Amino acid sequence: MKDVNKAEIKQQNRKAMPKFIVIMTLSVLIGGAFGFCTSYYGLNGFAGKLTAAGTYFSSRMLVRLRSITFPFLKTCSLILVSPFECS
Repeated sequence: MKDVNKAEIKQQNRKAMPKFIVIMTLSVLIGGAFGFCTSYYGLNGFAGKLTAAGTYFSSRMLVRLRSITFPFLKTCSLILVSPFECS
């Protein structure tokens, strides 16, 4: 039984290997092209700009989520707490 499983696993590994090689090759080419363009065009501060953009958009999203969820949470707390205060 174990030999059959090993044979199946080997067969599936051999079947998946070409896709893996293609994906890895494309990833290396895209990453290399991106790295080359970054250094060639002098975008040395590109990582810092990406970090700043991420911080800006995440903080804006947090403000929007607070403005949406705060009234809802306030209403829920009033509904849940009010009966206990009255008794």
